[in-house]
Amino acid sequence: MNDVARAVGVSYQTVSRVLNEPHLVKESTREKVEQAIRELGYRPNSVARALKTARTDLIGVIAPITGHFGPTKAVCALERAAREAGKAVVLVQVDPGVPGAPEDAWERLLRHGVDGAVVVSPCLNFVRALRPPVHMMPIAVAGGEGGDWPAYATDQRGAAYELVQHLVSRGAKRVAHVAGPVGWWDARERERGWREALADAGLPEGALARGDWSAESGEESGRELLANAEFDAVFVANDQMALGVIRALVDGGKSVPADVLVAGFDDIPASSVTVPRLTTAGQNFAAVADACIAAVSATRALSPGLELLPAAIILRESSEG
Repeated sequence: MNDVARAVGVSYQTVSRVLNEPHLVKESTREKVEQAIRELGYRPNSVARALKTARTDLIGVIAPITGHFGPTKAVCALERAAREAGKAVVLVQVDPGVPGAPEDAWERLLRHGVDGAVVVSPCLNFVRALRPPVHMMPIAVAGGEGGDWPAYATDQRGAAYELVQHLVSRGAKRVAHVAGPVGWWDARERERGWREALADAGLPEGALARGDWSAESGEESGRELLANAEFDAVFVANDQMALGVIRALVDGGKSVPADVLVAGFDDIPASSVTVPRLTTAGQNFAAVADACIAAVSATRALSPGLELLPAAIILRESSEG
């Protein structure tokens, strides 16, 4: 910083302001300092800064070991939100069922000196299984209930309710559901939305099958519904299973949407290019990540509670019968 200051002919404090509070520096001076920084190849020393401020600008992220769409997107969104806030992420993926894994996860974050931590919690009781040390650091939860910590999530129940309402508005009288696996918060909330929407519409509860989030399990569930139930619409708990359901319906001689309306959830990239294109709900990963990073970066005390953020309902050909 002294080298930059000498090159421009300003004080060390001015260079510091350009780096930390640029809005306080006159534009012409700021541009000269930034040009010198580029030419000299200056980079702030994060270790020295941490020694001086007692903050590392590192945010820990603990996530379950899974390749599923939702948790993976949540981790990517958290990295983006942290980067835009001038911070970096230390990611630890764990299997809470492995003896010692939760304790090791927290120990790794402590060794890095993270300022706070975000737990990506798609499964019920995931936070409880991790056993976060109380008052160790600011903690927020992304994607589910947080227990003693603040939590932020897409309104899964509300979005499912809207999708089923839409299917009913298109004439569906018997709406089946392919649910996600037991133990997942998203699956539970989407199933709740399906049940409540049918009850409020005065319709009987439809047939229920259950998959594991994969397209293969969706295809199997679709065949199960065809063999055992009468239905004119299917709300599927995620898009990958919905693609499998559509395959089973077509193989069973049904046309989508002429014979059966279909809606999924998540708005995966493939949902907009399938035949037919899939009606779905897009999760608000960006807003959830921004809220979590802001929470664990704040100096104020955090209060427990779940804040729900709206999903985007995306209507496409699969429900437009």
